[in-house]
Amino acid sequence: MPAICLSIIIPVYNAEAFLKRCLDSILSQNIDNIEIICINDGSTDNSREVLDQYQVAYGPVITVINQPNKGVSAARNAGIDKATGQYIMFVDADDYLLPDTLKTGLSEVQEFDSDLTIFSTQHSTRNGKLHTNVTAKKQYNSPLACFKVLLDLDDLAFGSLWSKVYKKEIIKQHNLKLDPQLRLHEDACFNYCYLKKCTCVQTLPLVLYCYDISFSNTTCKFYGDVFFSCEKIHLDAIRDVCNFYAKQYCSENFTTILLERKLQVFSYNIVFQIYNLFRSRENKKYYHLTRLSQFANEQFPNWSYNLESGIPKIVGILSRHHLFILYLFLSLVFFVERNKKQKKIKKNYFL
Repeated sequence: MPAICLSIIIPVYNAEAFLKRCLDSILSQNIDNIEIICINDGSTDNSREVLDQYQVAYGPVITVINQPNKGVSAARNAGIDKATGQYIMFVDADDYLLPDTLKTGLSEVQEFDSDLTIFSTQHSTRNGKLHTNVTAKKQYNSPLACFKVLLDLDDLAFGSLWSKVYKKEIIKQHNLKLDPQLRLHEDACFNYCYLKKCTCVQTLPLVLYCYDISFSNTTCKFYGDVFFSCEKIHLDAIRDVCNFYAKQYCSENFTTILLERKLQVFSYNIVFQIYNLFRSRENKKYYHLTRLSQFANEQFPNWSYNLESGIPKIVGILSRHHLFILYLFLSLVFFVERNKKQKKIKKNYFL
């Protein structure tokens, strides 16, 4: 039996509606030396039955691990422990690979022998539109050069686990795992730790992976205490990787630029949380708004100056000077929006 080249790890939780699409997109790639490791993380729908059907049909190609619900990070860690391939790739159960791309992608990985390969992606939105994010073909051939990938890619392109191929040897040698306690930014924190072990990285324009956000509600959720703890760990991870490269390779200029960019992202993360707070049914909105403002000022005192035009900029200005006015302003905005939706629903109902 030929050695396994690639282990594809798929965490599965209540994914019955789209699991077949995901598995079929991988199995149709016509590659022999891969294994698919599916971790059923305590699903309560028919996901386990779907996995059992595929395991029977495709034999040793598919391994199914059933475990109580422990979260996506614990599921991925279980997949890492089981993986036997030279390389590891993570795929989410509600996403899929584009046809006839994996074989080409693997040949590129093997030709360059990269520690980390980052592919281009396609995004499927809630309205059914497809958006393609293409990265340029670049090779980073030294540890310091690898740090530059953080400057060349945006947060989504680097921070996610999907659309990447990792060397299992590096993950196993350094005992790299995802933090099961993190519910936000767990992918990015893993990638920062992994990047510090890399000596060669490449990015490719090949569009390999489709990220389907039509089933996701994480972008419109208010996380409360979870947001504070996870965002703090995430910021510490960013500062840690910056300090690492600054001390090891004297790259202070790069770290300054990166921290400025992360400040911009952090600013918008705060605004999104404020936005989601007022969309939610959460009580004590003013209390939570005050906490968000205090947390932001503790982490980055100038966060609100990095917001550009539109409502985010208004939020930034008001949060600097008039927090209570900001509360009234957002309450009014969402009150008007809610009334418009209710009128539209009533109109459609009586048609």
